[in-house]
Amino acid sequence: MSENGEPLTVSHYDRAVAHMNADHVDALAAIVGDQIGVAVANPTITAMDDDGFEVAVEVAGEPATVRVAFPHRATPATIRDLMVAMTEDARAGGGPVPGRVG
Repeated sequence: MSENGEPLTVSHYDRAVAHMNADHVDALAAIVGDQIGVAVANPTITAMDDDGFEVAVEVAGEPATVRVAFPHRATPATIRDLMVAMTEDARAGGGPVPGRVG
């Protein structure tokens, strides 16, 4: 939440979005693929807020948009650790968690 109690929006997460899209495409593919249960290609975060993020992907060569919910509410101060934990979980084969994919 912002200082005035409003939900944080993508503008508050611009650095995280830019960093993930530029440097961690493999991590995004792991997270999304793990959540939806199929391999994805070319993931790009298109929006992020306190509750999760939207990712444009290709599934079997077809474009799709996936909403991935965070396991708990994020803040700009916690987003790095949250994305690292989600990546580690995905790479360990944690599988979809009910309520995490919207």
